[in-house]
Amino acid sequence: MKFSWMLFASVIWSTYAPASTFIGNGGNMLDPTLRRILNTMSAALTSAKDNPEDVCACRGTSEHCAALEVLSEEQQKYCAAFIEQHNEELASLIKPSSGISHVWVEDRLSDHKQHRQADAIAQLAKKRIILSETKFRDLNDAGRLQLLTHEYGHFLIHNGKAIEDQGSIGPFKGADGGRQLLDVVGAALVVQARRSYALDVDDSRFSGAFYRWRISYSNADQSRAQSFAKPAFQAQNATVTHFSLTYYPRPNSQLGYSVRTSGVEKDGHGSQKAGVDSSFHLWVNYLGLEWRGILMPWSQGSWASNIHYGLFMGAGGGSVSHKISDKYNTEIQSKDVRGGLAELSVYFPLKYGFLASLGIGVDYTPFKLETINVQNRQPNSQISYGVSYGF
Repeated sequence: MKFSWMLFASVIWSTYAPASTFIGNGGNMLDPTLRRILNTMSAALTSAKDNPEDVCACRGTSEHCAALEVLSEEQQKYCAAFIEQHNEELASLIKPSSGISHVWVEDRLSDHKQHRQADAIAQLAKKRIILSETKFRDLNDAGRLQLLTHEYGHFLIHNGKAIEDQGSIGPFKGADGGRQLLDVVGAALVVQARRSYALDVDDSRFSGAFYRWRISYSNADQSRAQSFAKPAFQAQNATVTHFSLTYYPRPNSQLGYSVRTSGVEKDGHGSQKAGVDSSFHLWVNYLGLEWRGILMPWSQGSWASNIHYGLFMGAGGGSVSHKISDKYNTEIQSKDVRGGLAELSVYFPLKYGFLASLGIGVDYTPFKLETINVQNRQPNSQISYGVSYGF
């Protein structure tokens, strides 16, 4: 029971956790991740002040380090000077007070101005950044940080004007010199974030929370309150299993649809009448809705920030059967049943798309088997544990 209250309190706290009204377009699964990456950018900018000359220099095997290693000496110095010059300005832009909003769209964007596909577009006049939720979901934290740095870079005023992707800037020559500069600045902040331990070196090893489909299997310990005319026939040693398939229309969706099958099997023998055995079987198929969210939206860790919850509520039907037997007689009665289920589960990231789960739930499936005088009129609580796969 203590566990149940702690789990419920955690979800309530996550729902009312301090939210940023400048992020997103109505609340969704990726908003906490976006907020976390902006916090990482802020930490990287603070760290960059300590070593302004070396911020764009790196030797290593990572993708972002390699992007800095190929720069000429002139380009490295220009990049470092650019970050030092605009450090405070960029730090101010990523704060809520800047008024820059973020809008999610499902697919990649079409940049009509440049006639190309884009993962994000900065709209200076509207003070907003449009993000592809599919791309943002698939990137690791380093890629997300570089992408956001690039888009926020367009809001900087450099040499008296905003930075565009086209055209040369300093030693960054060619038709897309502006894009090269902002990409390099993003790579530099990724390296700086790792140097200051604001960003994990391996930030993509855990399963994410942004799947569209989830298959789940769990076992549960259940408190089931059947009323028996003859207590000697009470079945014991319950085995409860759950299978479910959940679908979310978009990776960013919080509301999804779920189909669940729940089975309860009990076998036992009479405690007051030797030789009397009892078995109980209940199977119910539920159809309902599930609401999901990040459990700890304030977390900065790549593992903890992917812990999420799912609140399922649904109704359905199935069948119940009970058998009482001894060496002389056997009595069996079956009946169709209808019921409802409410379950709150927390999913912990593992690897390769797998998740571990813990949950609490209540089901109400009333029935009465008149022949053998067995009935259930009370809700039944349960604590479950299992494994899921999201894709």
